Amino acid sequence: GVFLLVGLGIFAALVPMAARHAATYLWNEVPCTMVESRIVDTTSVEGGAAGWHVRYAYQVDGHDYAGWRLNVNSAAGDARDDLRRSQQLAPGTTTACLVNPDDPAESVLERQSAWVLLTPLFPLVFVTVGAGGIWFAWSRRGEKPERGLTVRATRRAGAQRGGLVAGMVFGGIFLVVGISLTHMLFLRPLLGVLSARSWPAVQATVVSSEVASHDSDDGTTYSVEITYRYAVGGREYLSNRYSFMRVSSSGYGPKAEIVAAHPPGARVLCYVNPADPTDAVLQRGWSGSMAFGLIPIVFALAGGGLLYAMVRQWRAPAAGPGLTGTAAPAGVRPLSRSAYPSGGGTGAAVPEPVPGHDDVPVVLAPVASRGVKVVGTLLVALFWNGIVSVFLVQLFSGGRGGFDWFLALFLTPFVAIGLFLLGMFGKQLLSLSNPVPELTLNRRLLRPGDRLEVQWQLRGRVQAMQRLRITLEGREEATYRRGTDTRTDREVFATIDLADAADPAAIASGRVARDLPARLMHSFTAKNNKVVWALRVRGEIPRWPDVDEEFVLTIAPTTNGGIRHD
Repeated sequence: GVFLLVGLGIFAALVPMAARHAATYLWNEVPCTMVESRIVDTTSVEGGAAGWHVRYAYQVDGHDYAGWRLNVNSAAGDARDDLRRSQQLAPGTTTACLVNPDDPAESVLERQSAWVLLTPLFPLVFVTVGAGGIWFAWSRRGEKPERGLTVRATRRAGAQRGGLVAGMVFGGIFLVVGISLTHMLFLRPLLGVLSARSWPAVQATVVSSEVASHDSDDGTTYSVEITYRYAVGGREYLSNRYSFMRVSSSGYGPKAEIVAAHPPGARVLCYVNPADPTDAVLQRGWSGSMAFGLIPIVFALAGGGLLYAMVRQWRAPAAGPGLTGTAAPAGVRPLSRSAYPSGGGTGAAVPEPVPGHDDVPVVLAPVASRGVKVVGTLLVALFWNGIVSVFLVQLFSGGRGGFDWFLALFLTPFVAIGLFLLGMFGKQLLSLSNPVPELTLNRRLLRPGDRLEVQWQLRGRVQAMQRLRITLEGREEATYRRGTDTRTDREVFATIDLADAADPAAIASGRVARDLPARLMHSFTAKNNKVVWALRVRGEIPRWPDVDEEFVLTIAPTTNGGIRHD
């Protein structure tokens, strides 16, 4: 409810602004003459609000009018960013203004960026989360807890249309925002760097230079503010652009060094656009800060991926209730309903019996190699800590702004998660030196009531292991959708102890045999449900990561209706 109200409040505040901007596309362009165009900064003794102030004169149907608004949502422009525009539209310059055809006295000098039309989309993220949460909670009212994993999963297996719509809206907003920010923070500066490579160098004189501070709730950020004067074609111009990446960031020291190298009165080289003398820059090359403009690409990729997944789910046929199967691969045949004692689901797939081949011993492979686990945990840890480190740098390089305790408290849980991920990586790295178990089964294909024989052998630091346990586990896996998330529930329904050794010789190698119960659920694979049987090898090593490996095996159903009669 809070998310919904906040999102609707921000949305209601942004819609009128976007609507006023949209209305200017219906206004008429009328020639006008600049009467006043000046920059008022915060230290000016002239008075008035800081920014770019304009006044212009125009005629409509023979009547004289005067305008003073820069655009429909602002009477003045930013003093820092509009120094160039104020020189382009100096007093006496003829240009065009936009006039309301229904009220000629209402006019603006220019139209805002088209991105203003997209600003109402941003709070829709909060609206989507809030409305989705309320809808989900309301739809679940009065429901009794379901018993059994399969009952829970099959009830949720079908994708909810409302959740798909919410996912599309959420992903679309992230995609648009990511593309917009990438364009503003990376592509535009990059295009400026590329175009400025051919600009001629012009002698300039520094008028003023300082490190400007910008206070906000997130702390203090700093920017380089250097104003310089240069001449082109016998006319003097002013510019305050140091580089194409014009954003403020944390870290006072590097910016102070730049300002110290450009004291007032210093003679420097600036680079001027030959097509527009008001367009100049001091540092025209690539800077490391431009790399931060790539961060919004993560939002664009995440939003695009979510939108693509939701559209695919929307177009895909809905899964029916219960256990729905998938096409069987080569060498595998689907079971009929007669294979289930209770007439259960269909679509299971089990290996086709091969005469004389099922009795051949088979060496099992672990589910996941240790190297894959190490690389996986490393990538996750680097991704998470890489993002958190950006904020940590801002926290500890606050410069004159000091240490921000609010930001420190906010980052604490994220840093803790990052340390946990690093610990997991260290644990997986240490586990590379653990003994490696090799398991051999007496049969390629087992059925309920068959004799299971397992032979094991450990390679490596076997002497470090104090205890070895081998168990046969049966678990049920159910995959279902909840809103836009895909979840998999796992529940172990059977655990059969096979071996428990503490003697070093018995740990290093051995053999165990046991008859499987005649009434045993077989392996099962369907679209949303699985029954998996696996041998679990656990080895205890003092003061070191334990051995924990899993080897999947196949238990096929019996051929006489599900119950073996011996």
